[in-house]
Amino acid sequence: MASTITLCRQGIKFGPRLFLLSATLFMYIASGTHWGLNMYTMMRELQDPQAWAVLPLEQIYVWSVVTTIALFFNFWISDMVVMWRACAIWGWPRFTQIIFAIFAILPVILSVVDVSRAHATPNDNSFEPDTFGITALIISLISNLWATSLVGRKTWLHRKDIRNRLGSGSRTTAAGSILILLTESGILYSCIWVRKPYLLSAQCTQ
Repeated sequence: MASTITLCRQGIKFGPRLFLLSATLFMYIASGTHWGLNMYTMMRELQDPQAWAVLPLEQIYVWSVVTTIALFFNFWISDMVVMWRACAIWGWPRFTQIIFAIFAILPVILSVVDVSRAHATPNDNSFEPDTFGITALIISLISNLWATSLVGRKTWLHRKDIRNRLGSGSRTTAAGSILILLTESGILYSCIWVRKPYLLSAQCTQ
């Protein structure tokens, strides 16, 4: 909410601000959908376990697929923001645009194929990613590592330039501090990223 209010006050006519505002809103819509549907199914099961047990298998499975799609969009948008940030720092050279497009489109294609191939079984009424879904997750990880390496490289070049201009004892600039923060946050996100497969398989029903 704080970031949304700040962006609105700054004015959303500026392209990057509009992109960030849209990303923030879509992420919260996806998160709200995932959370709301999980809460609904949990309360329904607690209120009447017998009625829940006789629900059609396909209906429960569809709910599981919807929550997975919502969670995927949350991850996908966050990956887009990280990659966009790294490309913007470098001024959007052609090679970053191409890689950005590949990392943005390929996971969506793989995820669509994954969902289209899935089906409910009597022993499993929750959706779990298959080979295509796992590949999409791996590509997501690679995209985050790529974006973090771009920011890290720019951080190193910036610090090197400052030292050459002002000497080895110069203090870190505000831009340098921001770059360091972005690099550290990217590394942290990449480390905790391994929880994604577990989150994607944690559906509203088991």
